Amino acid sequence: MKFGGTSVADYEAMRSVAEIVADRRQKQTLVVASAIGGATDLLMGISKAVTKQDRAGLDTALARLRARHLQIASDICSVFPMTKSGQQQFDDLIKELQRHALNCFDAGEMSPAALDRLLSFGELLSTTLLAEVCRLQGLPAVFFDVRQVLKTDERHNNAQPDLTAISKCASQRLLPLLQEGQVCITQGFIGSNASGDTTTLGRGGSDYSATLLGTALNADVIEIWTDVDGVMSADPRIVHNPKPIPLLSFDEAAELAYFGAKILHPSSLIPAIGKSIPVVVRNTRNPEHRGTTILPRNPAPNPSGVCSISFKRNITVINITSTRMLMAYGFLSKVFEVFNRYRTSVDMISTSEVSVSMTIDDLSCLDEICEALSGYGKIDVVREQCIVCLVGQGLGQLPGIAARVFSSIPDVNLGIISHCLDRDNLGFTIPEAYLEDVVQRLHQQFFADVEVTV
Repeated sequence: MKFGGTSVADYEAMRSVAEIVADRRQKQTLVVASAIGGATDLLMGISKAVTKQDRAGLDTALARLRARHLQIASDICSVFPMTKSGQQQFDDLIKELQRHALNCFDAGEMSPAALDRLLSFGELLSTTLLAEVCRLQGLPAVFFDVRQVLKTDERHNNAQPDLTAISKCASQRLLPLLQEGQVCITQGFIGSNASGDTTTLGRGGSDYSATLLGTALNADVIEIWTDVDGVMSADPRIVHNPKPIPLLSFDEAAELAYFGAKILHPSSLIPAIGKSIPVVVRNTRNPEHRGTTILPRNPAPNPSGVCSISFKRNITVINITSTRMLMAYGFLSKVFEVFNRYRTSVDMISTSEVSVSMTIDDLSCLDEICEALSGYGKIDVVREQCIVCLVGQGLGQLPGIAARVFSSIPDVNLGIISHCLDRDNLGFTIPEAYLEDVVQRLHQQFFADVEVTV
């Protein structure tokens, strides 16, 4: 069971989590929690203050972070005193956080390794407090430091998991506690390398941690608890009254995650897919709702063919035009070698006899990429674009789907269009200014008459 930052934001939220966990008491239960909402931003503020040598900013961020956690600890103690071990661990973490931040400030830098250690305090503090709240609810809860199990490579700030080591350590150190009936409360996002140094998994790390640990333990199910009723047919901030999606296939969920859906990070599903472990997305604030169950195959796909409409903002299109492409081989391999060199991924690609167009969302090396590509042809960069993606099982083989899509938006100028026979998506780029109108019209086209049982 993974709980995000909004699910553990304060004492009342943690108490709700404990009640949800208590409903699983008959099962061996592992709880993975994020830092409390806003804590990671404050920790990043500390890092920036260290880099800028802003002592006032550092003290302010530390004070705000300490106050947030002390308030939760105070709320716990107003109900029942924290255990001696829990209180000691909490106090030690607060002191260690301040000491680490000041040491980095005195050194005048925040190295990648130091940043990982700094960020880890968010999850360590939240799970220390959550374990205490779970004990208040009568659960046999135990704090477990995930760094004993979640082993990674040496890379800091975006470490890659060592699946073999994770499986071995989970069997040796975590599984026995679960088999004894302990409810283990552990952290998402953080891990450790072979030297024992703290590492972090990068964006979406807590969901990824949950699926990595669930896979290593051969879990019956992995539950991702968040603040919405599962995956929806479109972003509720854009579409009024979107439909809840009861069932998704792994492929559908992966496509939605990759193309902008905020519920799951793309990499988080990979471990579960490998062992066909169901992933269920549920709402901490509405635990009675069935949420969305993600299975290897969707046994009840949407009759319209589309299960959801997703999108990615802040997309840049790079166009290369060159007559050297005509009847030539090896041209694209040279182009993509440039993107590989600068560790920049491409979302969509379209080719013709003399041109190739690609989309990227990471602009950190855009100038260098364009400079390198200029040796192969004329380069044109189009900014402020977005990708709209319709996802559905078997969508690539559904007759008439493209006609329904494009007839809904005949007055919108489309850029790159991607639609493959064996894929579950149809995507295209448009100027970002048209995004909300396009998503609303497409949702009306495919979901106006859809009834969903929840």
